[in-house]
Amino acid sequence: MAGILTENDLKRVEAIRKLKAEQLAEIEDKWTKEIDRLERRVTDQYEDVDLGNGDTLAIRTRLSALESNQLDQKLKKFKAAGENDDADQTNTLMCDIVSMVTANPLLTKDYLMNNMDKYATMDVINAVESFYTMLANKGSEIKEIQSFRTEQSGD
Repeated sequence: MAGILTENDLKRVEAIRKLKAEQLAEIEDKWTKEIDRLERRVTDQYEDVDLGNGDTLAIRTRLSALESNQLDQKLKKFKAAGENDDADQTNTLMCDIVSMVTANPLLTKDYLMNNMDKYATMDVINAVESFYTMLANKGSEIKEIQSFRTEQSGD
């Protein structure tokens, strides 16, 4: 009798469905974990910037695209405020920028604004400059690798 499934056939079909569901769950779990790793790197990746005398400040090395765009806008405003001798705006933007690039969650814009008498402004400015120097160096490394690959494939 064609078309009639026995109880054993049904058990096999159910076992196959269960196996496929487990395989799909494993695949989804793998890719979900990869996304989690990428997202974690935005907050967890940092380098200690030397401030001198053995003191360091942890600077984030992986800003998200949104944060990078926001940072670029704030830096343009910071530069304009400096050119216009707007000390209040310059200080506000400096604190905002530093709070974005530092890995220390306690160094918030509010903390920096309310405690300007407790830290050296040059230290935080140097930290931001170091951040951009680090980005420029990483960009140069990537360009070197890309040009090396292009040269190698041309042989």
